[in-house]
Amino acid sequence: MVVELGIVIECREQDGPWGGVLWRPVAVVPGGWTSQQWQLLRAEGRSSRYYAGPLALELHAGDAEAYRENLADANPSVFVVLRHNANSDEPHDVRPVLVTAARYEAELHLEGGEDVMEPVPMPDLFVPLIEQFVRDHHVEQPFIKRQRQ
Repeated sequence: MVVELGIVIECREQDGPWGGVLWRPVAVVPGGWTSQQWQLLRAEGRSSRYYAGPLALELHAGDAEAYRENLADANPSVFVVLRHNANSDEPHDVRPVLVTAARYEAELHLEGGEDVMEPVPMPDLFVPLIEQFVRDHHVEQPFIKRQRQ
């Protein structure tokens, strides 16, 4: 199952001796409500929010257990991964590369140390959709204690 989500990213200028900017995902919106990427939504003081564009959230039957754990949390999340652009021709320092409802899948992108992964609130519209997907695809795995030899 594939669902399209629009990614909202915040850019905040940092204080301190190193300065720079901090990019982080702050929200997802149902559907790619506009085709215009990097549309400025709000600029306030030293921070700006952009609609970075749509990404496909793909649900896989093998990750049903991870989705179930996510839904069991008091505040279910969608995990967004941003990657720093190596190409200086890009208009912004980052680009969204993954949106998923499985924390473990998103955490794999942190191993290189260059990607940014943040949970954002799951839109209420998607909670029943993912619950139904889990009911349809989750298979309980029995615990098997192995004997030493």
